[in-house]
Amino acid sequence: MKKLYSILIFLVFTSVLSAQSQRGSMIIGGFFTVDGQNRTTDLSSASLDRKDKRNSVFLSISPQMGWFTQENTVLGIGVTYQYSYAKQQVQVGNSPDGDPFIDESNVVLLAPYWAKYVQLLDDFYVTNTVSVLGGVGSSDASGSKSNVLVLGANYAPAVSYFMSDKWIIRVGIGQVFYNFTRNRSSDDNVANNHTYGISFELNTLNVGIQHMISRKD
Repeated sequence: MKKLYSILIFLVFTSVLSAQSQRGSMIIGGFFTVDGQNRTTDLSSASLDRKDKRNSVFLSISPQMGWFTQENTVLGIGVTYQYSYAKQQVQVGNSPDGDPFIDESNVVLLAPYWAKYVQLLDDFYVTNTVSVLGGVGSSDASGSKSNVLVLGANYAPAVSYFMSDKWIIRVGIGQVFYNFTRNRSSDDNVANNHTYGISFELNTLNVGIQHMISRKD
């Protein structure tokens, strides 16, 4: 049995005049993500009732701030906190078989970004966002502790619809990404992990709402 749940909330508050944003205007915003999974795998045989139970939670909080350096171009920075928790427990009958394996980590990241709004139609804009990230944290895998270094970069296209001079709907469908993670344990063992690829999912859209505040308000 497998259960999945995911929540994504994306809110941006901006201080601009219109779709053609003025130089020096400021954006304050960010996003909040919760993603979790519960899974049970049946390992039973004819004489033994045995199951492998796993559950995990991922939490990300990222406030952001940016400035229009020129018309429709934004330079900004985000600060991201990420927490992940995973637990695996083998169960025989109704009793656990040994101790559970628990993996828990905390990471803080800085993520400067560049965004460009390119007009597609009257009220529709293609938003191209390029960001880099770097940060440090800690990990504890059932008592085995390590320090974590994270580096990465991504490109995320989106379509923005200006409903009015104050409200925007932004829809993203994926990203091109690269991430590097280094785990260094207390006994100085090092594990490096590189992940990269293209993620475009037409059946999983990232929908955001932007609120625009005029300088005259």
